[in-house]
Amino acid sequence: MKRDFYILCLDDNPDYLSMIQEGLLEMPHHICTSHTVAEAMTFLQDKNEETALILTDYKMPEMTGLDFRKQVIEKWPDIPFAVLSSYVSRKMAMDGIDLKVSAYFEKEINPLVLRESIEKLIADRIAHLESEKEIRDVYLEESADMINEMEDILLSMETGEATPVNINSMFRLAHTVKGGSGFLNNQVLSDFLHHFEDILSKMKNGTLSFSGHIVSVLLKALDELKKIFSSYTQGLTPEMNPDYLNSILDLGQINPAGDSGPSLDQDKELKGKAESDQSSSAARQSIDVPVELLDSFIEKSGDLVVKKNMISKIIGSLESRYPLDRDVQFLDEVIEETHKIIGNIQKNISDLRKSPLSSLIRYLKRQSREISVSTGKKVNFVISGDSIRVDNKIAEVLNKTMIHILRNSMDHGMESSEDRIRSGKPEEGVLSVDFRESDDALEVIFSDDGKGIDHQMIRQKIVEKNLIPSSDAEKLSSDDVIQFIFHPGFSTAASITSISGRGVGMDMVKTSVEEIGGKILIETMIGKGTTFHFVLPKPKAVNIIDSIGVQAGGLIIQIDNEEIDRIIDMNHDLQKNMTSSVGGSPLLEVDQDLIPLIKISETFMSETSHSESSGYVVILKTAESHYGIMVDQILNNENIVVSKMPDYVNRSGMYKGSTILGDGSIAIVLNTDGFADKMDIKNEKNKEVRQKYEQSSYTHGFDAESRQILLIKDLHGFSTGIELDRIARLVSIRVRDLILIKDDYYFIVNHRQYMGLDIFNVIKYMKPDDVVFSVLLKSELCVYGIFVNSLSEVVSSYRDIETECYDRTLFKCVAELERGMCLVFDVNHLFNIYSYKKQKIKFLSS
Repeated sequence: MKRDFYILCLDDNPDYLSMIQEGLLEMPHHICTSHTVAEAMTFLQDKNEETALILTDYKMPEMTGLDFRKQVIEKWPDIPFAVLSSYVSRKMAMDGIDLKVSAYFEKEINPLVLRESIEKLIADRIAHLESEKEIRDVYLEESADMINEMEDILLSMETGEATPVNINSMFRLAHTVKGGSGFLNNQVLSDFLHHFEDILSKMKNGTLSFSGHIVSVLLKALDELKKIFSSYTQGLTPEMNPDYLNSILDLGQINPAGDSGPSLDQDKELKGKAESDQSSSAARQSIDVPVELLDSFIEKSGDLVVKKNMISKIIGSLESRYPLDRDVQFLDEVIEETHKIIGNIQKNISDLRKSPLSSLIRYLKRQSREISVSTGKKVNFVISGDSIRVDNKIAEVLNKTMIHILRNSMDHGMESSEDRIRSGKPEEGVLSVDFRESDDALEVIFSDDGKGIDHQMIRQKIVEKNLIPSSDAEKLSSDDVIQFIFHPGFSTAASITSISGRGVGMDMVKTSVEEIGGKILIETMIGKGTTFHFVLPKPKAVNIIDSIGVQAGGLIIQIDNEEIDRIIDMNHDLQKNMTSSVGGSPLLEVDQDLIPLIKISETFMSETSHSESSGYVVILKTAESHYGIMVDQILNNENIVVSKMPDYVNRSGMYKGSTILGDGSIAIVLNTDGFADKMDIKNEKNKEVRQKYEQSSYTHGFDAESRQILLIKDLHGFSTGIELDRIARLVSIRVRDLILIKDDYYFIVNHRQYMGLDIFNVIKYMKPDDVVFSVLLKSELCVYGIFVNSLSEVVSSYRDIETECYDRTLFKCVAELERGMCLVFDVNHLFNIYSYKKQKIKFLSS
């Protein structure tokens, strides 16, 4: 029976103690007894974190059970406390309430009833202790790995690799180990780790020069940390002398030659631990398997898929030559069944690589509680999607990154309760983490409703730290400014605390995410809060996908079926009318939306297509946008294995890799996200994240929603804006194609006729061959257009600073933008102008 926790029984009568102990033996816990208060206090000094209950007699020679409770509650108030007594007076009951005594039990109580009562009494305490133990175990396991990694880095630095990268890596690892040391409730250890980190910090900022002497000091400190963490792992609380630990890290007194290796006692200790581990391994129900071995196994199964494709091609050829041969048909069926078995093996191996998020979630919850207590900030920490299991590599990244995001959000992002109340917010802040899983990626959306990130403060810090000149800092966009929070050593904190402030965490977050090909998007608004949106691609030792082949010129490209929205045959006249051009860039109208087009044969500089225009358009979807590629032919659908390309070949990031097709030819596999970035296709904001961000945020001094506004310029260069959600589409038209009826202009797009309002008097200054832009606006009853001289850009606006405009027939308000302000058209009033004109003339039928 598993016995991890203790029930401490205190009574001066040894016979009664033995009876109590015997009655509780069937409980799955250690039943420990003490005859004196001194013995009990000594026990609790060592085992308080594993003690589930203290059960004491009320009447004892030294003191009463309630007097003992007064001593215990000062040091360990969370341990449930019960009293055995022959009677309970009113005063005893009242004193028990004041001292938070959990229960009084009669001394002659039936052992079975006593066990059942105690089990109910300690249920919450046991759940809490088990959670604490699991968190500690995870921390100890991960810290042991990080200490070993620091040792490897130190040894490599001593042989001539003392680079800033290695020093930064050491610092990040030490910072992470120190950050979780609070789980062990050992202030001496926390101080020792803080001192250790300070030495690395001085090396990092250049105030301490690297030397072999420092390596000796740090290696000795790591040896001491190994011994400390080993003790905790074995369930022991190590005795730690602060003066001795401080002397280890005293750079002025350590003899560089003093470390010649572990002592004989250490050798015996290590040997004994090895023998203990060896003896216990036989009883294990599971074994540790290196991830590299699983990767190698699944990669070999991928080779089988390539061979299967080749065999399928051969079988297809045989079927055409021997259409009625049953052996050929049977062979095809066997190959298909084999392929299914290979697929199941690959899935099972992938599942072996996965870890539950539960341990990370507990870690974050505990950290949230600790920070909330230390800062005095009230925070409601909400988590969803925590039942997901993730690949081991993603789990490592989350363990490294989420704790730093949490600390920064609570330390910097969240206001104090008093400040929240003054700004009209609830006293309790909201911090949420939402885990979402798709076929290709894990998304983590980390949001708070705090004060947001102050762009101007970051600009000021950028200049103060001489990262860029002041003139250049003012030109940076808000998104570019935000990215500086990931700069190594960058911090806006006024002082360094045990929570954050060294400027290390966010640098580690970005580095860890980008190492596995992930992305971080940030949404922030002053007074409303901040959202970090992580997109972490699922790593695959071998990437097997269903793909469609396309041919553009002399080039064959494979595209993942999951990334294809639709394929449009452009050989039909109806589809040809869907294309248009704005600013020289080809566009395709799909579902009343304009999709940018790319001629892929020209992009990859392949042989020129023989046709004047591409035969097909493949609409591709990424996490944030859609775009189309123009190709000549659509080839077969095929199950392929994607092999990774060397970095020096795939520097552009446009390819997922390459593959061997069933006929033995080689094709490249397109990376839709990388291709979009390379072609500078402006991605839309993730609407789902924006919606969630705005719904969970509080408004203070801003409108309930941010708006996307299209800026347009008139003939004099003056900018005005139109809300993006009121725009149906953008159309470019030659002036000669406009239809003039009774001083009003009409135009035809895709066989439909629209009225255009020339409110800027654009047309009269243009020649017949000039191109004019029309912004088609949508109302509840119709779609109509206004002619504009040029389009500028799409910007965000969060509030209106003036609602009384000088011309209410055209404009509804003055909107504040990130850079300046603009007048915003009132689409409803423009519709009144349109309706008035429509009544004066006979409108051509659509």
